[in-house]
Amino acid sequence: VRVVRHLSTGNTYAMKTLHLNRLKSKASLADLRNEVRIMSELDHPNIVQLYETFETDDHIFLIMELCTGGELLDKLHRQEGHHYSEQVASQLVKKMVGAIRYCHDHHIAHRDLKLENFLFEGDNPDAELKLIDFGLSRHYR
Repeated sequence: VRVVRHLSTGNTYAMKTLHLNRLKSKASLADLRNEVRIMSELDHPNIVQLYETFETDDHIFLIMELCTGGELLDKLHRQEGHHYSEQVASQLVKKMVGAIRYCHDHHIAHRDLKLENFLFEGDNPDAELKLIDFGLSRHYR
């Protein structure tokens, strides 16, 4: 994942590059396309936003919301005593469960929920928490 800047607007984004030549099978390509399709369906304040996709013969590029605040797990380890206060923890869990519920309401199972897959959008104390990495996600009935 790299930080990229839109030339005309100056806005910054995250660009995830998926290397098609590293795929071992056509099923792997289907999995990548599934990740892109699922991410394009989601629009929630606690889920990373996918803005654009570009595909070449060798790569798929995902242009996504830039989250610079780091992983929830790393931030947890930096807390005094390696834990949040009950008030902060309850706010974070509410955001996490809200994102997961939104996915489930849209018949999507993330299938890789862990603290490393939640990023803060920035370093400020009130930065939003965002669910990322939909590579293992699936639609269900």
